[in-house]
Amino acid sequence: MTHHKKAWLGAAAGLATVSLVAASLAVGASSEDETAYSVATSAASLTLGDTVTVTVAAQGLRGVQAYDLALAYDEEQLAYVDDSASAPAGGKTFGIAAEGRVHVVHTALAGAAPLSGEAVLATATFRTLKPGRAAVEASSFEAVTTDDGSTTESALGAATVEVAAKPAPVAAEEPRIGGSPRVGAVLTAEPTSWDVPGTTASYEWQRDGVPIDGADGPSYRLSPADVGARLGLRVSGIKEGHEVGSAASAPTEAVVPAATWMAAKAKRSVKRGAKVTVRLRVAASGATPTGTAAVTYRGKTRRVGLKPTGTTTVKFTVKKRGRTKIRVSYRPSAGFAPSSKTLRLRVR
Repeated sequence: MTHHKKAWLGAAAGLATVSLVAASLAVGASSEDETAYSVATSAASLTLGDTVTVTVAAQGLRGVQAYDLALAYDEEQLAYVDDSASAPAGGKTFGIAAEGRVHVVHTALAGAAPLSGEAVLATATFRTLKPGRAAVEASSFEAVTTDDGSTTESALGAATVEVAAKPAPVAAEEPRIGGSPRVGAVLTAEPTSWDVPGTTASYEWQRDGVPIDGADGPSYRLSPADVGARLGLRVSGIKEGHEVGSAASAPTEAVVPAATWMAAKAKRSVKRGAKVTVRLRVAASGATPTGTAAVTYRGKTRRVGLKPTGTTTVKFTVKKRGRTKIRVSYRPSAGFAPSSKTLRLRVR
């Protein structure tokens, strides 16, 4: 027992009667004389932010003048409402909150009768801070009786209350997607407003209704895997203490392949029997094309794969003098459109 509690209880014993909830107050009392305790809440279920009042009562009290009743609770789930502690009339009551406990300290005023039989020992009100099951336990009870005796009991009982999250934020409008549905293009989530201030958004991009792994930001760059699919966006509204809100966009049009363009060059004039080198690069906006390149000269075609950079080189020997054309074409893999270019060559 701490010094301040001893002072309170000692003063009560010498002054007047107090309000009580005690357990087995008289030493050597029979089992029929033992004190029984109950802990109850004002409601079985609440919404986050609501308050709940906890009541501790007892039966079988005998001449209790002063006491200290400790209520233990989880500070992440509940907060004691200052000055809410009360005890039986006819005395002085203080609620002292510290480190997850409220000590309801009570002493009777002069002339007040001590607590005997059945009585409410204390009530205290708590504000809910977190969804889930919140519990308050009457963890200890220290009492002074009229015969100058004292008693201490622990684990008198507990009560729980289910705390539900607040309703989910609601989007003021359907989420919208900005951008062109073409491989290499970037789709963006246009800002969504919610009916609960301070709501933040999280994102889930979907391909034909199926979530895309790792696509959880406000923007998404379309890849070859998206060709032919319709992209959708689900936005979740997140606010601490609330259920998660959700809103879905309308799907885009089917994603089309990326347009490509080709750069190719070779010497424009060579001697007969020389080797001609054609260097080419295929590009697309926002993506690097994959596939093969084909170079056709005098009816003969050579095909080579593109490097990861979208470039490649083709060499061949010219054997016939004259002016001719070299046809360079890109044959794409999925997700890209074909492109081509014609070069002119003079063989001397």
